[in-house]
Amino acid sequence: MTLYDNLEFFPLPFRSTKLLELFLPPACNALVASAIVDLVMPSGKQTTLVVENDYVDKDQADTYARLQAHSHRDYPRRCYRLHFFDASVFGRHVTAADLQSRAVEGALNKAYLGFCVLSPTTPQTIGRTVLRHPSVGGHFILGKDEYPVNLMGVSLRVEGTPFMEQDRLSSVCATASMWVATSALARKSGLALVSPAQLTGEMLGYVPPGGWSVPIVTGATTGPTTRQIIRLLGAHGYCPVVYEPSANSGDEPKETIYKYVESGIPVVVTFKTNRGWHAVTIIGHAYDTDATPTTVGLGGTKFYRSSQWVPYFIAHDDQSGPYRKLVVADRTVSIERCTSKYPRKPHLTGRLGAIIACVPPGILLSGHEAEFKMISLLRDLGKEVFPKGLPDDLVLRTFVVASNDFKRSFDGERAMSCTPGVTPLAVCYRGTTFSRHVWVMEIATLAHRSSIPPEGIKIIGEIAVDAKAIDRAPDFEALHLPGRYYRMRPDQQFSQSVVDDWLPVGGGAYPAFRSAEEL
Repeated sequence: MTLYDNLEFFPLPFRSTKLLELFLPPACNALVASAIVDLVMPSGKQTTLVVENDYVDKDQADTYARLQAHSHRDYPRRCYRLHFFDASVFGRHVTAADLQSRAVEGALNKAYLGFCVLSPTTPQTIGRTVLRHPSVGGHFILGKDEYPVNLMGVSLRVEGTPFMEQDRLSSVCATASMWVATSALARKSGLALVSPAQLTGEMLGYVPPGGWSVPIVTGATTGPTTRQIIRLLGAHGYCPVVYEPSANSGDEPKETIYKYVESGIPVVVTFKTNRGWHAVTIIGHAYDTDATPTTVGLGGTKFYRSSQWVPYFIAHDDQSGPYRKLVVADRTVSIERCTSKYPRKPHLTGRLGAIIACVPPGILLSGHEAEFKMISLLRDLGKEVFPKGLPDDLVLRTFVVASNDFKRSFDGERAMSCTPGVTPLAVCYRGTTFSRHVWVMEIATLAHRSSIPPEGIKIIGEIAVDAKAIDRAPDFEALHLPGRYYRMRPDQQFSQSVVDDWLPVGGGAYPAFRSAEEL
């Protein structure tokens, strides 16, 4: 009898045969498996693979109870769970003896790269998987969370975005995408987790007014419609926002995605390929310091958008793997599929169908409505600070955030408290009454943005409005422009008295807000 009967330890790449046996066809989708191998075992990295046999996975158990237990065929219930450790961080390969003492628990956590569940069915699919996002400069994975893992009594944690592959029984690509989005948000939003089998069961039980014009079945080329996705997300407490681009949308699809992804809100994108409709979940974006932006116009105001420094997004694609590059250009979507094993695999390209932001409860104002509202306020109140008109080189960044996190960010250099006789900016914001969530528009200039790395970006002001506000009403909660801080109390209406009642603050530039996901 060995110390742990259901664990096997394999140092990689020296003994990679076991990993290849588990991952290569017909066991799994070779493309997805190759993408995962690239994440946990990039060139030159020494990785320890720990295979946990007879693992009971909660999502697979729900699939078994809802679907497989009622089938004629006897389906197995227990899975493999693969754990990955960075041996270079731990100092050597992990062994069974390392799981016997809590003394090395901290070191194991630093080396832990995450886990991957393999379903027990044939053909085998990749189930609930959370892998540490790749440390690539200029990448921001914002739709993520921290997940606890118990391995033989050792408490591990991994930060990343959940991933799974559709199995065509309990899920299709759209339900897999919804599962990714809701799993990333559930804990932070105070909502219950939902399994893929539950989403699929609810999808098949929904009939829209007037009935279906064609039968709805699960499969590779069929799945839930946009209306079904909205209903399913709404049934589980979310407030989904949908954007369907028109023929002349330009950069609006990209900007719409950016506003929510920058807020840590995953976005489900559907697009039509030559093989049918497909769905992926966008969870982050890249940043190009040397981008060449162009001005846009909205509400009679010309400015630059922060999204113009984003060359591509980061997405989970159940058909090609986690953390894939995705480009949105006008109405075209293109997602990376090549890996080190398949370097010539062409991108999957299609026509953009719908953008569905998986918005948590309490955020009723859409990103587009919030941007238009705050630009109107900037134009009106900006006259007090810029009598000759707004500068023509403004760069605007729009995102939604919990007001407590926003207040807490005004510390250190963001506090702006070094000028004698001037109210510290931190005091102004922390003394203002805010709603639970606020849409924020940061105001910068090209001089504070161009050719500057993300951590060096500075701003000259911002506007904050209630995330539940009426889009066309001229109300706000806080508005800071160089030298002036305006605020509106809940019992006030927008009037000249609000315009005249401002606090003097510093007029210099200060660091932009960075969410906890970016730090």
